[in-house]
Amino acid sequence: MIKFERKRVIKRIIAILSAICLLCCISISVYAETSIEALSDDFITIESYPEITDLDKLFEMAEPVSSSAEIQTRSFSIQSEQDEYIWDTYVVDQKLSLKRNAQTGEEVEEHVKTFFNVASLNDSNNRGKYDSTGSVYFFTNIYFISTTVSGVPAYDLTEITGGYTNYSSTAQVVSQKISYGQSGFTTGGYKTQNSSSTFGSVSTSWRISPPSSWVPVTNETMSVIGATGEYTLKNKSGSSTWSCVLENIL
Repeated sequence: MIKFERKRVIKRIIAILSAICLLCCISISVYAETSIEALSDDFITIESYPEITDLDKLFEMAEPVSSSAEIQTRSFSIQSEQDEYIWDTYVVDQKLSLKRNAQTGEEVEEHVKTFFNVASLNDSNNRGKYDSTGSVYFFTNIYFISTTVSGVPAYDLTEITGGYTNYSSTAQVVSQKISYGQSGFTTGGYKTQNSSSTFGSVSTSWRISPPSSWVPVTNETMSVIGATGEYTLKNKSGSSTWSCVLENIL
C-alpha cells in the first residue's frame, strides 16, 4: 500500500513539473515573438544621445558606400536625352539610446541609419556636397532596435522617414515608392514581414510606421532588413523619364 501511494505521489510530481516546463516554453516563445514596441513599458533608459536631424550635418558625417557588391546595386549611371546622371549612396548611423528590461535584464539599442541616394550630373564638380550642384538628394532614415533572438543579433524596425531635396534645374521628381520590411529568422522559423507606400512629387517628406505586430528577425545572410526606394525622375525640358531602384539595407 505504501509503495502504491509513493508511486502516485511521484506521478503527480512528474505531471506538475511537466506542466511547469510546458508553461515556461510557451512563455519564452511568446516573449521572443512579441514586438519590442509591445514591451516598451518594461524597458528603462540607461543611456540617451541627442539625434542629429540637420541634413547638411548628416551628409558631412555620412560615408560613401564602398563595398563592390553594394556599389553594383546602389551606384550607377542613367542616360537621359541630354545628360548623364550618376547615382551615389552615402550612409551614417546614429546610436540614440541603450535600454534595459527591468524584468529580464535584456538590453537593446535604438539606432537611426540615414541613407542619402544622390542623383547628380556626371560633369558636376561638386559631387559629394549637400548644396546647389544640380543634384536631387533622396534621404531615408531607418529607425530600428538592435536586440537578440536566441542569442543571435537581431533588428526590429520602428519607423522610417524620408523625402528629397531637388537642386536640379533639369530634373523633376515624378514619384517615390518605398518598400520596407524585415524578413529573417525568429524563434518560430523564417518570417517575411513587408509592405510598401507610394508618394508623389509633392511629398518632399514622408513618414512610415511599420505594424506593431512585426517581430524582430536575426541579422544573418538570408535576412533582408531595411527599405528600398523606387524613384522616377523626369526631364523638365522634355518628356523623357528615368527610374531606378535603390536598396537601403541595414
